[in-house]
Amino acid sequence: DLLGAPLLPPKECLQVAKQVLENAKEGELKGGLALSALTRCAQASLRLKQNKEALVFTQEAVGMLQTYDPDSCYLGEIFLTHYQALSACKDKTAKAYLGQTLTWLIDIADNHVPSEYRESFLNNNPVNKAILEAARLEGLLDSKTSV
Repeated sequence: DLLGAPLLPPKECLQVAKQVLENAKEGELKGGLALSALTRCAQASLRLKQNKEALVFTQEAVGMLQTYDPDSCYLGEIFLTHYQALSACKDKTAKAYLGQTLTWLIDIADNHVPSEYRESFLNNNPVNKAILEAARLEGLLDSKTSV
């Protein structure tokens, strides 16, 4: 099960995600499911310190976003995982990519989340919180500034 895969040890998570990815590429649900499987493959690869492999997975996922929407993972999670892979590979574009991700997140919060839920959306969602923390570490946000 792809949703539970992140709870598995990294090698098992990678095996499950690769099997789902293979099935997704052969089946009717190939787009959205493949995006989610690629993201899980990348996350497991990062946990295994297989950074270059993780980057290959995230590059494919990000490329697919022009055509497909993820079906079982959050779009922000795909963006965050790609940033993490870029960063782990010491890619010079990592910080700029995180900046784009931060802009996307703030746009969603400002234009699609009711004001009374904005703080919770940004700080209680673990993916959004991780994006904000990474942005602070990269110097894209002041540590004292709330978004």
